[in-house]
Amino acid sequence: MSSSFKIEKNQFIIIVIDEEKEVASGCSIDALGGLMREIDAEFNLGLFDRMKASFVQEGEVKTMPLQAFRSALKDGSLPQDIEVFDFSKSTYVSFLSDFLLPLKRSWAGIYVD
Repeated sequence: MSSSFKIEKNQFIIIVIDEEKEVASGCSIDALGGLMREIDAEFNLGLFDRMKASFVQEGEVKTMPLQAFRSALKDGSLPQDIEVFDFSKSTYVSFLSDFLLPLKRSWAGIYVD
């Protein structure tokens, strides 16, 4: 299977599979998930914690608990000119164009006016 990975922004593991050469099977996806869980557990990374928000503020990547992120947006302690990471991308093309979005165009835009 033709695949590759990269570490983006020194924080995110991006894994890409070329499905034009070979389609990723359920077994290969499960095996990758298992390997990532082992790495996560060994290094205590919190890779599978979906209750976090990651964003760029003043050029720096920051991550905070989702509840605190929502509160900071609502009370104005977090400015609205931040960019927010969207981890729901399923293709490399969508990753390239929409992985990092302005707050109002991101999933977190619902928390601001």
